[in-house]
Amino acid sequence: SITIEGTLTPPQAGASVTIQVREVGGSWSTLTSVTTDQEGRFTYSWTPQAEGSFELRAVWSGDPYTLACESSVSSLEVEAAPPLFTTEVLIGIAAACCVAVAGAAVYLKKRPKKPKPHALRVTASPTEVYADGQSTSTITVELVDSKGKPLQSEEDREIALSATSGSIASTIVMKKGESSATATLTASTDIGVSRVTASSKGLKSGEVTVTFKEKKRYCMHCGERMPLDAKVCPSCGRAPPSGVDVKVCPNCGAIIPEVAKFCRDCGARQPESSS
Repeated sequence: SITIEGTLTPPQAGASVTIQVREVGGSWSTLTSVTTDQEGRFTYSWTPQAEGSFELRAVWSGDPYTLACESSVSSLEVEAAPPLFTTEVLIGIAAACCVAVAGAAVYLKKRPKKPKPHALRVTASPTEVYADGQSTSTITVELVDSKGKPLQSEEDREIALSATSGSIASTIVMKKGESSATATLTASTDIGVSRVTASSKGLKSGEVTVTFKEKKRYCMHCGERMPLDAKVCPSCGRAPPSGVDVKVCPNCGAIIPEVAKFCRDCGARQPESSS
């Protein structure tokens, strides 16, 4: 439907304003006549019965003190539904008292269209993890419109995921009514950057990078560097100590066996036991 509104100025209460319509190139016909209120305003709701190109105008016949006037012509395209929207046609009529008449313009305004899903936005937390085959990063996939604003999914949406390094679920589902879904990326033992890509039918894909950084390991007997997968230290030949009694490294906060002389994570020498 179309809402036609206007104001007669200076205000004329009880004035009869004629709203006219025609197809482009045709003859004017009277759509309706409306009466202004105490402030000179009028309104009318019109539902076109056919598609096509139309023109609208408002006409006032004047009174003994004011000349007649009419608004400028406004064009209107009527299309088949969907989409459905309400067009507000604002018609303002201005009349110069006693001397001359000035017609105000007709304005057409459409209600803003409902935002549509446009793309997937992908973020990672944290963006750096150890390349130890165990550390993880949470991957969040958001549904956004063309302006980057989050949107709630109108259906259960399947999202395909891939990563150039590490492991991640191949698909996740964004539930209806939700605007995001998450997955877990597990680091590989290869140092470098993993590029995570999310895609879904009809949407622009999104991606994010996660850095797999080197995790150092130190012998807890001699303090020398040793491979992450080594069972014994290549420098001193001893296996890492074990036991249920543990302590906290004062340098990095790692939890290590009570008997460790060096921290396995940072390599710091541990204080001598007081016992």
